[in-house]
Parts: sequence; C-alpha cells; structure tokens
Amino acid sequence: MATSMTIRVKHGVTTHTVALAARECPYRRLRTHLGVPSDRMKIIRSGKVLPPAGDPALASALQPNALYMVTGT
Repeated sequence: MATSMTIRVKHGVTTHTVALAARECPYRRLRTHLGVPSDRMKIIRSGKVLPPAGDPALASALQPNALYMVTGT
C-alpha cells in the first residue's frame, strides 16, 4: 500500500467509509473506528478472509474503494 486509500466497511447493518494512510494497518484502524478487538476481527472481501495483521500479503490484498465486511465479537 504505497499511498493512502479509502475503503468501505460494512459492520452490522451500517456501512462506514474509512480512510487508510499509507502503510497503516487496517486491523488497527478498524479497531479504533468500530470498537472490535483486532485479534477477534475478520475482514472479508468477495467471500475471502484477508490475511491477518502483520502478514506481508495484507498490503496487496487491499483495494481502494472496495467494500469489505467486518465480523468480530
């Protein structure tokens, strides 16, 4: 993730627009935005779960303006 991007996140019945700074971990950002602990969070896009926080493949899995679903307890 070389530049900042905006993603859309559906959590429950609400869709949020979240801006991610360059190299910002989406799990940490969504933890503060949604109040879901990052160790209990799953970020899903097109039926596939994104790699966990800290995984190098996470940056390439994110796409700007995409809609993601967040689940967690």
